[in-house]
Amino acid sequence: MSTEVWVDLVDFSSTLVFLDLGWKGSTRGRIYIRLRPDTELARQFMWLSTGQKGPSFLHSCLLGKFNHGKYNEVLAGGDYEKNNGQEATLLPGMDDCKEYKRAGKQGMVTSRYGSSSPSSAQFFIYTKDPSNYTLSNVFGQVEEGMEVVERVAASSYINEMKVVDCGVVPLNIGVII
Repeated sequence: MSTEVWVDLVDFSSTLVFLDLGWKGSTRGRIYIRLRPDTELARQFMWLSTGQKGPSFLHSCLLGKFNHGKYNEVLAGGDYEKNNGQEATLLPGMDDCKEYKRAGKQGMVTSRYGSSSPSSAQFFIYTKDPSNYTLSNVFGQVEEGMEVVERVAASSYINEMKVVDCGVVPLNIGVII
């Protein structure tokens, strides 16, 4: 079955995507991200995880780690056009709205610039627990693989890290622990 066919069957109330991160041709670990039900940012992230609309996170580099050691430390990614962060959105006309605001916690996945930005595909993964703060542009949560996020954040090779594989976990398979 082609990717386009089965991705059209994805249940957006429970979409689980994965990103395999690596460098120098070697996979360093897999991150599973549960996307928020049927939000535009989540749909865009799913499309970029599968390549269904053409562009993909596959082979894109991480953009770095920001706010090192602080409560709001994040990994940044989403350079799908591989041009150092000057992306075009796949869903033009998205609005910044309150449905994307959530109390902060470790592993949350947010849009780096917001849903109305042309660079809305760039994302942050929170490596620390900003539980005393409300985060904007939240569309996902790391469900499994937080140790991979922490290992990558601690790596001196962070700017060489790439997404070496990505996609959607088929319904009824889930994460096996």
